[in-house]
Amino acid sequence: MSIISFLPGLLLIVMGGCATLRGMADDAENLGKGMKKTLSEMEGEVRPTPSSSRRFTPPNGGKSSKEPKAAQVKQAQEQLKAAGFDPGRLDGILGPQTRATLREYQAAQGLPTTGILDEKTRRSLGLQ
Repeated sequence: MSIISFLPGLLLIVMGGCATLRGMADDAENLGKGMKKTLSEMEGEVRPTPSSSRRFTPPNGGKSSKEPKAAQVKQAQEQLKAAGFDPGRLDGILGPQTRATLREYQAAQGLPTTGILDEKTRRSLGLQ
């Protein structure tokens, strides 16, 4: 067999490939026509961002009004230590060890064992 006998088949394959590529280009062009704006039309547009003044800021900076202040917690830690309970570091942080110590203290005083520095516990510790 000679190469000439393959040429007609090869020519059909090449021409068919070109037609396929042309069809893909047409499809891509038609797809772009359905868009509302082209990229060049959108160039330079600035999208609005939410204003920082519109962001919700909860009262007290997001802290619950029932959460004791660091100074109150530190006073409670000092009073717990003076009463023979170990709240850990006297740092004003109502962390896990301080909460556990509060529960021990509350149980010893006959108070509800919540681990929370509530009004009854504050009064029992001699705090305001």
